[in-house]
Amino acid sequence: MGNQEINQLRTLAVFHFVWAGLTLSLGIFAVIIYFAFGVGMIAGFALFAFENQMVLGIVGVVFIAVSIMASLAVGISAVLNLLTGIFLLKRKHRVFCIVTDAINCMNMPLGTALGISGIVILLKPDVKVLFN
Repeated sequence: MGNQEINQLRTLAVFHFVWAGLTLSLGIFAVIIYFAFGVGMIAGFALFAFENQMVLGIVGVVFIAVSIMASLAVGISAVLNLLTGIFLLKRKHRVFCIVTDAINCMNMPLGTALGISGIVILLKPDVKVLFN
C-alpha cells in the first residue's frame, strides 16, 4: 500500500470530473436538438408533409417529453460523476463510487472504460484499506 494507489485514485477522480463535463456538455446539446425538433413538429414546420397534422403534433409532444427525460438523466449522470470524483479525492463512500462506475459501464465506449477501470481499482484490497 503506498503512493501508487493514491495516485490511481487521483487519476480516477480527474477522469470522473472530465466525464461529468463531457456528459453534461454533449448531453445537453443532444437534448436541445430533440427539444427543437419537437417544437418544430408542433409548430408544423416539418420536412415531410403529413395528411394528418395531429400525428405530427403528437410526435412533437413525444420528442419534447423524451428531451425532458433525457435532460434529467444527463443531469443525474453528471452529478453522480462529479460526486464520485469528490468522494475519490476524499476517500469516502467507496460503495457509492462502485455503483456510479457500474452505471457508467452503460455508456459505450468511454463510460465503459471508465467504469471498468474504476471498479477494478476500487476492488483492490489496498485501496479498500485507504477508504477505511
